[in-house]
Amino acid sequence: MADITSDFLIFLATIDPVGTLALFVGLTAGVSAQERTRVAFRAIGYSAVILLVFVLIGQVVLGSLGIRLESFQLAGGIIFFLFGVQMVFGTGAASAGSKSEPGHDVAAFPLAVPSIASPGSILAAVILTDNREFSFGEQAITALLLMAVLGLTLLLLLQANRIYAWIGDAGSALMVRVLGLVLAALAVEMILGAGAELWRETFLEISGALRPPRRIFLLSRWRKSPHAQAPGFEPETVHPGSACTSRSRGGGNGKVLQGFFGFPVGFWKRGLRRGLAG
Repeated sequence: MADITSDFLIFLATIDPVGTLALFVGLTAGVSAQERTRVAFRAIGYSAVILLVFVLIGQVVLGSLGIRLESFQLAGGIIFFLFGVQMVFGTGAASAGSKSEPGHDVAAFPLAVPSIASPGSILAAVILTDNREFSFGEQAITALLLMAVLGLTLLLLLQANRIYAWIGDAGSALMVRVLGLVLAALAVEMILGAGAELWRETFLEISGALRPPRRIFLLSRWRKSPHAQAPGFEPETVHPGSACTSRSRGGGNGKVLQGFFGFPVGFWKRGLRRGLAG
């Protein structure tokens, strides 16, 4: 339940329905009510297609580029934090993209991109549907949460003039800043989690590279043992995986079997306990 609430808040903060509402009112102020409704549906449709595509194949694209999801999550957390700071200080996407280019559909730009399907929401769609951490059912729930936030955004756009007249500029700015603060806090949690995972993997790689092989350790202990220092004893070098052989050595040592990972079988059978004790 906590994960569902967290995912919903992340999508709510990155998609930013309130900021999109303010942008939508400014862009559709001079059009009819029917055209405003069509613009709202097209903007949500474009955004849903973009975000669902990243939900389905976003991680595959990252894998083909050789990017670990932890690195992507760390970068996404940093971007989320900066995005939240922008929302808190009033320099978010809504204020940056308040003007549309001539001859372009305002539903595609700047409503769908970069306001609704923003870089932050795209990152959230990829990170929150990690194939290694979440099952297909959990990813389906995340996709439903995404669609729920898009549906909420559509309802706000359809009632844009009424809602904006009710909350006013001060209420809109307050809600955007509160969502920005929530997003910044969630971003810190993402950064800490991804950083801890990357540090753990790096530490394991370094420790594995620096740890000497166990065969070298056993060989050094065996050479110090009285069994290895016996007069006339000359172990035969046998490659790993080769068959065991039997050969007589001088000095009255009798037969010494060779062939277990290059060590004499006599070491394993008769000298192991005494060799390790020495």
